[in-house]
Amino acid sequence: MPTMRDSHETDRTQVDTSPNSTDRLSTLEEKDTHTSYPRRESTSTQDEDIFPGSSRTRNTDVEKGETSQDGSKQKEEQPKDPNLIEWDGEDDPENPMNWSVTKKWIVTISLGFMTLCVTFASSVFSTATIDVAKLYHVSTVVSTLGTSLFVLGFGFGPLIFGPMSEVVGRKYPLFVGYFLFAVFQIPVAVAQNLETIMICRFLGGVFASAPLGIVGGMLADFWGPVDRGVAVCVFASSVFIGPIAG
Repeated sequence: MPTMRDSHETDRTQVDTSPNSTDRLSTLEEKDTHTSYPRRESTSTQDEDIFPGSSRTRNTDVEKGETSQDGSKQKEEQPKDPNLIEWDGEDDPENPMNWSVTKKWIVTISLGFMTLCVTFASSVFSTATIDVAKLYHVSTVVSTLGTSLFVLGFGFGPLIFGPMSEVVGRKYPLFVGYFLFAVFQIPVAVAQNLETIMICRFLGGVFASAPLGIVGGMLADFWGPVDRGVAVCVFASSVFIGPIAG
């Protein structure tokens, strides 16, 4: 029978203790000691991505004007528009929003009566249509132009007074238009021919449209969103009541 080998002969993991193997191991250790590997240097951007709490600041943040930890650069404030007009704080007495409720309602009712007057004048001429036709020997269709031309002026006037109120303010276009509307009622009353009546009625309608184009914006200037609805009802009712009364 074949004889079994000793354990030390079959064990392949046994360390070789021969003199040659000892010299070979010492040589490998010396090579590992003298071998140097290149060291990787991380950039500031990579450090920040890995460590969010890093004290380094990116170059892009500095270019935007953000303040770093050492306070070396402060955020630059953008200059204000010199053409921008602002109130002196929330409590500025010149701000119409700070008016008392009593003053707001007085102004609202006054604007309502102003609108009532111009809309009343638009249709009141209709009562004299037949008389004008007889006086100047024209048909009633021609004399009806005294009413139609005034309403036509309502269509052209807001094209002037609306933008003007945004540029120079509400007060001056409103009162100038209302004053000229009253002035052009005089030539209609003392006219000696039909042409004067028709021209002055048209111009009176153009200037009478100032309240129609401005009052709505004025109510929005001193009434808040909640109370504005009631104030607009006063304005809207005067627009419809005036022609009916005329």
